[in-house]
This record gives sequence, C-alpha cells and structure tokens, in this order.
Amino acid sequence: MAFIWFYHGLVPKLLYHDRAELDLLSRIGTAPQHLHASATLAGVVEVLFAFLLIVFWRRSWLLWVTLALMLVGIPVVAVSAPEYLSAAFNPVTLNLSLAMFAAIALIARRDLPTAANCRRKPASTT
Repeated sequence: MAFIWFYHGLVPKLLYHDRAELDLLSRIGTAPQHLHASATLAGVVEVLFAFLLIVFWRRSWLLWVTLALMLVGIPVVAVSAPEYLSAAFNPVTLNLSLAMFAAIALIARRDLPTAANCRRKPASTT
C-alpha cells in the first residue's frame, strides 16, 4: 500500500503533473490558476502518507483512512468525470484494489502475534 501511495503521489502529481490529474482537479472545483499547486500539494500528501504507512505500520487508523478515501474517491470521480471510469487504468480498479488491501490488512492484523499479545510459558522449575 505504501508503494502505491508513494508512486501515485510522486509520478503523476509531483514529477509530471499529469493531464488527467489536472483535469480531475479542475472538475472537482479547483481554480485553473491553482491546478499545479493543488497537484503538488496532493502529491506531497500522498508521499507523506506512504511514509506514515511504513513508519507507523502497527497503527490501524492509517488503514482505515486508506479504506475510506479509496471508497469515497470512486463516487467523486463518477460524478465529476464519469468518462474516467471506463479508461484503461481507472479509479475503480485502483481504488477498489487499494481499499481491499487495506481491508485485508485490517483483518489479518488482528491475528498477528506481537510481543504484547504473546504469552511465554514459565520456565520449568525442575
């Protein structure tokens, strides 16, 4: 998940200011003179979020944020730019995949052993 957040923040937003990213930002109401700054800000936030996922990998709130943002993003794109839903690399497949990764991580983490939830057997006194 961290790699996906990192890549989607760095490449289309920070390095290239991809036309599709700028178009989506304009369709959700970003003023034309603020498109590049908004893309840069979104890219920085996504890259920072990727680092937060790595540094605070034990925190479930980051997974919940990922899940919520990905599920909210689909209807936002559907309303503001429905033609993007049928594109080759579209928000439906990306967002649903990332949301499912987060959901799987939330489910799997419940059963992961940690030092805090593992009990050691007392040493035998014989």
